[in-house]
This record gives sequence, structure tokens and C-alpha cells, in this order.
Amino acid sequence: MNKNKLKAVDLKIFIIPLVIITGIFLGVDAIMIKSIKNYYFNHMKEESLNFAKSYSHSLTKASEAYEIVNGLLEEKLLVASKMTVSSYGHHSNEVLTELANNLKVDEIYTYNPQGEIIYSNKGEYLGWKAYEEHPVYDFMISNSRSLVEDIRQDTESGVYYKYAYLKLFDGHFVQIGVLADKIQNFLGAFEMHQLLDEMKKDGVVAQIYFIDNDFNVLGSTDNELVGRKVTNREVKTAIDTNEEYGFINNLNGENVYEVFVPVYFQDKKIGTLCVIQSLKDTEEVVRQITILGLVTLSIIYASLLYGLTSTYNKNKKLINLAYYDSLTGLPNKAY
Repeated sequence: MNKNKLKAVDLKIFIIPLVIITGIFLGVDAIMIKSIKNYYFNHMKEESLNFAKSYSHSLTKASEAYEIVNGLLEEKLLVASKMTVSSYGHHSNEVLTELANNLKVDEIYTYNPQGEIIYSNKGEYLGWKAYEEHPVYDFMISNSRSLVEDIRQDTESGVYYKYAYLKLFDGHFVQIGVLADKIQNFLGAFEMHQLLDEMKKDGVVAQIYFIDNDFNVLGSTDNELVGRKVTNREVKTAIDTNEEYGFINNLNGENVYEVFVPVYFQDKKIGTLCVIQSLKDTEEVVRQITILGLVTLSIIYASLLYGLTSTYNKNKKLINLAYYDSLTGLPNKAY
């Protein structure tokens, strides 16, 4: 056995474990980094989904409250109409003024069977006559005895009101109106953009917006999004199939997680809520823990490498002592 062969055998004993340890180190590194990322991003997904479900529930409750309050307002208008009709035989501008004050409404008009205003609480529009295709005319010729309209613009003043109508048996009818500003102030707490802004106030989410079933953004904490249409194919598919869906996206140069959750009201889907959370904090946590893990593994790897190197150097010295002359460096008798 020559000197080179001794060295080859000696190196082989240490190189093979070193290669194996290096491979294990790199493999553990890759698995650790992937596991850390998956853990924190899955946690973020679950958290975002929980937020979205919670906000979705809030929207559903708000919708229910809106319907109840709006129903009460309509009921109030009908009650006011009935009370106005009950005093029909005594109608005059002054009587309607007193009724409007007592009933807390803004406008009361009495019409004759031809659709002409004969009394007004404000003394305005006396003699005005409803014409074809006008909402008052449509009610006058209809078979309905009562009607409560959605908020609309008054054709004469341009001011927005919510009107109710009630017919008498002789063809006369009354019209009661409440200013839309008052209604909006009352119902404003249930408006979409206000609800979304309230949800965002806790600072947990970066952005929230509501999408109708035709992919239009109806409300958003970012006003620029309102009126836009969703174009992402996967999101549209999720909305169509009523599925919860989430993905990582880049928004204004920052990574975010977007989650989409369907919103229901009375077992009917009314839209989809999107909740966006920034990944900045999550990415920072992942980075710090990854660095800490890499440093720990590197210390272990360096320790093993140092142990192998020390053992190799020690064995090399033992071989030299055993097989070579310490003065000349030539092979000895044992060699």
C-alpha cells in the first residue's frame, strides 16, 4: 500500500459523510423555509377568511336592519296618509299644515279625481295637474288604493322625497312626502360605504369592498374602486359558483392576501365581500424566523464540519506518526 492510497482511503472516510451532511443541511434548509412560509401564510389565509365571514355576517345583519327600518318608515307614511284621509271633509291649506307638523312629514297634498292639487300644507303647487307618465298620474289611474314609492326626485322642485299615496272612495287622493335627507340621515348608518368604513376602522384589514352579482363594485373603502367591474377570471368563477376564494396579489407594490366570501340575505345571495390584508407583517415574521432557523442550522452544520475536520487532521497526524519517520519524513519499517 503506497502513500497516495493511504491518503485516498483516509479522505474517502471523511468526504462521504461531509457530502451527506451537506445534502441533509441543504434539504432541511429548504423544508424549513417552505414549512415556515406555509404555516404563516396558511394562518393569514385562515385569519382573512374569518374576518371576511365576520364582516359578511355584519353586512347581512345590517341589511336586515335596513329592511326593518325602511319598512317602519313606509308604515309611518301610510299611517300618516290614513290620518290625513280621515280628516278629508275638513281639508284646507291650514289643516294640512297642522297635520304635517303633527305627523312630522314635509309635504301633504290633496288631489281631486282629475289629479289636480286642491290643497297643500305649504300653499304651493295649487292647481298643478298630474300628466301622463308622471308617478302621480300612474298611481291615479292604477287600481291600487295605496302606494309607497322609493326615494325619487320631485319633478317640480328637483328635491328628493319619499312619497306615499292613499285614495278615497270618491276618487280624491292624498300624497304625503318626507325629505330624502331626513331618511338618509336616519338610514345612513346602514349605507354600504359607511358600513365598510366602520369595518376598516379597527386597522386589521387594509381594504374592503362589496361586489354585486354582476361583478360591479358597489361599495369600497377605496372610493376609486366604486363603479369598477371585476375582471379576474378566477374571482368571477368563484362569485358565479358561490365559493369562498383567496389568493396572494400585488397591490400598489405591496403583497396582499385577498379573500372573497359570498353574502346572503334571507337565503338569497346579494353579493360578495372582498377583504384585503397586507402581507407585510407576515413576510417580516417569516423572514426573521427563517433567518433564525438558518443561523441555528448553520451553527450545527459548522459544528459538525469542525468535528469532521478535527478528526481528519488528528487521524492524519496518527498516520504520519505510525508510518513515517519524524525526522526525515520517509516511510518507516511499519509502513
